[in-house]
Amino acid sequence: MKKKRNCSKFGVPDSTLSAIIKNREAVEHRFLNNKKAEKSRKCTFPDMDEYVKKWFTQCRDQGIPISRQMMQRKAEDFAKELGRGEHFKGSNGWLESFKNKHKIVFRKLFSESASVPESVCEEWIKDIPALVKGYEPKNILNADETGLFYQCLPDKTAMFKDEGVYSGTPGWVGRTSFPGNVRKSDVN
Repeated sequence: MKKKRNCSKFGVPDSTLSAIIKNREAVEHRFLNNKKAEKSRKCTFPDMDEYVKKWFTQCRDQGIPISRQMMQRKAEDFAKELGRGEHFKGSNGWLESFKNKHKIVFRKLFSESASVPESVCEEWIKDIPALVKGYEPKNILNADETGLFYQCLPDKTAMFKDEGVYSGTPGWVGRTSFPGNVRKSDVN
């Protein structure tokens, strides 16, 4: 009788109340750990979801920027490998759900500030005068943004919400040397 009274009081079907009582511990856990009221859904492909999350974490650990398209494509690749290619589409809706579930956001990349250790920069600054010796100031240029893959990496990347600002690395294939690629004002 008490169950029926509660169902009518809250406008909830009998089956819903029974499911809540049956899964009481899980419901309480979600309530206590979820700051926002969100509908809890089970993942359709939990193994594929886990593979994508592991891949994402490995890329983040290596400092590889990840675009939306890369994440969607990788999910489709994993679905094919797991034999679910015809049942899965890495749509924008899937990506939004995946991002929300794992607390992933896309943020803008900022320069190459974290890509080179400071000690390397200090050594390079010491070597500059010897490298530019014999060149006229008009022939000394800054060519840090030249190369085969100029700005080939995305300008935004996916990262976990709790990560700080991310600094990207330039997309170079190899080292390209141009004699005297520094402005005279940078030498002093």
